[in-house]
Amino acid sequence: DWEYEDTSWAEALCAAGFRSGDRIMNTFSHHMWPFAFILDASARRIGATVIPTGVGNTMMQVRIMQMLEVNGFMGTPSFLMTLSQRAETMGVNLKKDIFLETALVSAEMLPESLRKRLQDRLDMTIRQAYGTVFLGCIGYECQEMNGLHVPDNVFVEVVDPSTGKQLGPGEVGEIVATNFNPVYPMIRMATGDLSVM
Repeated sequence: DWEYEDTSWAEALCAAGFRSGDRIMNTFSHHMWPFAFILDASARRIGATVIPTGVGNTMMQVRIMQMLEVNGFMGTPSFLMTLSQRAETMGVNLKKDIFLETALVSAEMLPESLRKRLQDRLDMTIRQAYGTVFLGCIGYECQEMNGLHVPDNVFVEVVDPSTGKQLGPGEVGEIVATNFNPVYPMIRMATGDLSVM
């Protein structure tokens, strides 16, 4: 009887700046794909309170952020921008009436131009993470923003997509990751994504 708890997303949340006592809005969809539930459990693991809103109904989400004084956000960067735009159309002052301090975004690209716009608009810290439901978090940013850290329970390689052979530093290749989870091990899972080590 194996027991295993993935700590990779909790590790990413801590590196992004989340702490015990935070009130985090999770805007990832709570449906049959378990990513939102995994993030809920990871945020609770670090002692945060989760408000599981999913996507949609942006007016209500802005009101929830205000009424509950939400100081954390988990979701896509584009949805964070959508919420900030909705708040402005509602006459909400983004720096006085919204209490967001920290965001962990994932599931889509975060261009530096968008990060800067969001951080300036909302006066908050935004960090990104990368992963899959099967492997957990594969990489995350910390406060230093010098690239992605690999969680303790994951082994990451960048390989030639044709041969599967490991590439050297600076060479572009496919991300292949291993997680020795005894309940559901994933060994050299090819992500289909390209990157550089």
